[in-house]
Amino acid sequence: MVDARRIGSGIKWVDPANLHLTLKFLGETQNERVSLIDDVLYSTVGHIERLEVSLAKWGGFPNLANPRVIWAGLNGAENAVSLAGSIDDKLGRLGFETDHRPFRTHLTLGRVKSPGDYSRLTAHLENFDFLDYAKNKYILDQVGLVRSTLTPKGPIYENLKLYDLK
Repeated sequence: MVDARRIGSGIKWVDPANLHLTLKFLGETQNERVSLIDDVLYSTVGHIERLEVSLAKWGGFPNLANPRVIWAGLNGAENAVSLAGSIDDKLGRLGFETDHRPFRTHLTLGRVKSPGDYSRLTAHLENFDFLDYAKNKYILDQVGLVRSTLTPKGPIYENLKLYDLK
């Protein structure tokens, strides 16, 4: 099997230790507002069942033919969609910007850093057989309130608080 990371030069691949499912991206947030976010997450997350997910398919934003982001979709993450919607709605009522695009459960695998011809990578990803990977189940049982600090070597994630799913 050909490693997609070798085909896609010009793509900054995510360190496997940093793979995560983002439910809501808040961007630059004042420290004084963190307690509001904590209240929303505390009251929302504990009502959601843990998720048992598997990898479903490759994709790209805006599309695989001309990607800016390479991602893997997830099966079994329906509760994540409703959870993300709830968090977005509740934070929106507190003055945070709401998302106008539909939430898609995905893991970001890489970000395109330089334009180029990605047809070979796209062909590889479109023909990749996910069957073996779809058999592996992963349990998502916590939601984190995470601070992200961007560095030249990549982001550094710091959990400010963790919330258990039931």
